[in-house]
Amino acid sequence: MIHQKKTIAYIVALILTISASGLIYANYLQSNEANAKRQYSNTKKILKTTPVSSVNSLVSSLVSVSSVVNKNLLISSSKTSSSIDKPSSQVVTISSTIDTKAASAAPVAPTNSNCNRQLKINLNQSTSPILKQLSKYQDVCGSKVADKMMVFTQIPSNVNSVQPLANEISNILREFSLYGITPVVIAEPIDGDVQLSFTEFAKGVFNPVLDQYFAAIKNTGITSQQMGMWVPFPEANIPTWNSEGSTPADFGLLINNYSSILKKYFPTTTISVLMNYTSFNPTDKSYSKPSITNYDEYLKNIKSGLVDSFGMQGFPWVEANRSSDNSVNDPQIFLQPANTMRAANQLGINSIWFNTGTISSKYTQNPNLRVNISAADRQVINNNKIKVFDKVKNAGYNIWVNEFVQDKSNTAEQTNFSYLQTVQDQAAFKDFATKLNARGIALSLFDSN
Repeated sequence: MIHQKKTIAYIVALILTISASGLIYANYLQSNEANAKRQYSNTKKILKTTPVSSVNSLVSSLVSVSSVVNKNLLISSSKTSSSIDKPSSQVVTISSTIDTKAASAAPVAPTNSNCNRQLKINLNQSTSPILKQLSKYQDVCGSKVADKMMVFTQIPSNVNSVQPLANEISNILREFSLYGITPVVIAEPIDGDVQLSFTEFAKGVFNPVLDQYFAAIKNTGITSQQMGMWVPFPEANIPTWNSEGSTPADFGLLINNYSSILKKYFPTTTISVLMNYTSFNPTDKSYSKPSITNYDEYLKNIKSGLVDSFGMQGFPWVEANRSSDNSVNDPQIFLQPANTMRAANQLGINSIWFNTGTISSKYTQNPNLRVNISAADRQVINNNKIKVFDKVKNAGYNIWVNEFVQDKSNTAEQTNFSYLQTVQDQAAFKDFATKLNARGIALSLFDSN
């Protein structure tokens, strides 16, 4: 899941327009457009090892230091060469047994029924590019789809950034509140071209600036209720950020500093953490040595009661031109239910959410590499995702799902996550949303035109 500005790639400008109510979305996340799904490519170089017997129970191992895996996981007999040392963690290397070279289901048949019985939210007057996309999915469903939407913001690195960033996010929060949409605010550790140092942030270097920032948001009239849920330092276990020199244990200090200052001004705002399903050493900028471990070291220093929920981020991935069988399509792998529940237990919470999605096409700008995924295959992946959600929900956790549905075909990511392009894709989304609603699992979305 990430939306961040990388100086090498993934630079996309998103300029929000002026709303009908006169609120100005001034350069919202300019040059900071999207990437909430890098993990599907993070697994590209994960090695295969000798398989072991399948493990059927996810819940029973939550008291164990070993990760639970299903029959599609191949467990390494030793740790990977990643230099991030996580004591008592078992490192797992993976391979999917799902055949992505052929359609795995019959074509998706459109239905006339709605996703649920709730009326659509009237978004006709909204000029928000995010809410405009939500309106399209409401049309697909014939009903309300989501009461949460993901948005992205930055963390100010100096006093000059405080007011512009505060104004940007305040206008968005106010617009969402107008339509009854709860914002899921992903606060990335960047400020324009500046990547905030994890080691300096852990020491409190940015605390005075952060204090001014939340005071400025408060002064715009934003309330705790309008703030929604905030997720600072998303995917801190991947090397896209300025995390060199930090350790997993520093993550708790980042969360403590950020969240304590936020709650000083908005005491009832909920805080969450979001981890990628694969972890990397901060120096591994090529994403060459992914590992799957628990998150004990990352979470151990977070103050008790400060975090309200745990988020797991994971997406399927397919190799260019389907040139090998290294594709990752099994949600038991890319959603890691056992590690997810273990993390929630460590934090002393029972609220879990998943940031995920499926791919319609990838490598879209190169016809020799392009891979198209049928709506039927996407539906199979979604049905398998629902099996993971059911397991976690049946284990006693309150869960909800954010589905990343943006078309990134024309960006450096060359990936389309949208369900809007064909009748069959729309039917696959409708089927997914309907099944979640039937299970009482709330759905959140991210898209922006």
